[in-house]
Amino acid sequence: NDWDGNLTSIYSSNEVQKWSDASVASTTFSLITKDIDFGQPSQRKKIYKVYVTYTGGTSQNINVTYRTNGNGSWLAFDGDLDSTTVAQVEAELKPNASINNIKSLQLKFNGTSADTFEINDISIVYRLKPAR
Repeated sequence: NDWDGNLTSIYSSNEVQKWSDASVASTTFSLITKDIDFGQPSQRKKIYKVYVTYTGGTSQNINVTYRTNGNGSWLAFDGDLDSTTVAQVEAELKPNASINNIKSLQLKFNGTSADTFEINDISIVYRLKPAR
């Protein structure tokens, strides 16, 4: 938020712009979440799966990847957000490798988006691990 309380974002040109919710089709869509620590930044966690509720559209293919603890390579889930229906869809994404003993998780959505694409909800199934 800026000093007037407006939601803002930074584009690839590093220019801060006021948020607009007008839909636009894009072949270069990319969204990276903040590091999600579930309110427990120092406690270890195990991630089981991620549910994304979204609205798709024509010629859409959004890849979803993740990385842990704020660094490292982006790793794949077993699915993508590729529904071409304009109805709301829930995608269940399971990691290709176990996500265990992490402190935080970051998600990256990128690819080709339809002008009707909307992420409605992201739910992460996880378990806190006991302190050592």
